[in-house]
Amino acid sequence: MNKLYILILLLFVGSFSKAQSFCDNNGNIALFSNYDGGILRINVDVNIPNLKIGIVSYENDSVILTGPFLSNVTQVVYAGYFVSSNVHCSPQPKTKTINGAPAGTDTVIYYPTATYNNSNGWPAILCNYSCDINSNQGGCNTADQIADYFFNVFGSTKFLFHYTQYGCWTGIHNISAGGNCCAIAGAVPPAAAFQADDSSVCANNCVFFTDNSAGNPTSWKWTFNGGTPATSTAQNPIVCYFNAGTYDVKLVVSNSGGSDSSDMTGLITVFPSPPIPNLYLSNDTLCSSIDSSGYTYQWYKDGVVIPGATGPCLVITDPCSNYDLAIKDSNGCQVAVGINTICAGMNEYGSDKNLIIKPNPVREQLLIYGLSGDFKIYNIMGECVYAGTKAEARDVSVEASGWPAGVYFVKLNPEAGDSVIKFLKE
Repeated sequence: MNKLYILILLLFVGSFSKAQSFCDNNGNIALFSNYDGGILRINVDVNIPNLKIGIVSYENDSVILTGPFLSNVTQVVYAGYFVSSNVHCSPQPKTKTINGAPAGTDTVIYYPTATYNNSNGWPAILCNYSCDINSNQGGCNTADQIADYFFNVFGSTKFLFHYTQYGCWTGIHNISAGGNCCAIAGAVPPAAAFQADDSSVCANNCVFFTDNSAGNPTSWKWTFNGGTPATSTAQNPIVCYFNAGTYDVKLVVSNSGGSDSSDMTGLITVFPSPPIPNLYLSNDTLCSSIDSSGYTYQWYKDGVVIPGATGPCLVITDPCSNYDLAIKDSNGCQVAVGINTICAGMNEYGSDKNLIIKPNPVREQLLIYGLSGDFKIYNIMGECVYAGTKAEARDVSVEASGWPAGVYFVKLNPEAGDSVIKFLKE
């Protein structure tokens, strides 16, 4: 075999992919192949029961097995060719040897007949240096021939990975690192197809994508223009869109037979969310700062829909509660804003005939007569705006000019809650 001819052909067709991968995570067949041979160090560093290892090379190999799970290895088979005068590695083993394998598990087979015919590969198991099964391999086997041969030797097709390269073996090859080829006999490329569960969404929502590809793809590469994440290798990813716009989606699927892609331009339309309103109080009425016929409204009290409360304003008459407003636009996009512990309409309770509040409504100065203890003044939000103590005189004047207009409450003996008196600030 002319080594120079193979090298020139390899440079012409391009190098194989070095991305590490696993063909079947539940597989137990690991394959290693090259042309130049050398010292192949395999570290069995993961617990794979009934592990079977196949090696192919043209020049001499010295295979050395080590690792904490070495006892799991049940077969190690070398199959290929060797000519001692072809020496391209240093050091170069003089013979084919397998070292470290459990007793009785290793076999060296010289130049066996290939079990699968690929016109781009040699008819006997000789060497392999590429995952390419569709181009002439210059006197070596195609990767699908290598896989099919060992499937027959091992009596199984549970394919963990195939690691193939051209030059001399270097370093340590961990079983946990996987390989770069999953080519098998008769494989055909998949046909890419997918769908989105919703092609029109509101900003800050997510879309579930489903792979519908035919032909049993083994890997997926998605590209989501404008999405988060922007790319994914999951089979059925979930992607979120935060900004309004129209976005493309692309899927590339691959298996040992090749790849195919589907590119959908403008698949996803993202509508902007409505602006977030402010809520403001006017006396006992809570209103949205957004009041437009282009929106629909729904009010909630303590998380429950208020029947008929579908306008931009709500008169609140119940005791202290949490209120929320959901606004929806013509695209069906919705925002919600809430306000907590509004005490509008809190009923006056208790009796203290000696307590008098003047004037009511008040503009600047609030006069409270007949106090018998501590008191606090609350706004409609339930916030304390003034606290008085027993040390104060029985009659108290409170500056109220800086308070916003609305409903307020004087609560006597606030810890015990003796009574509440309501007044209005203009």
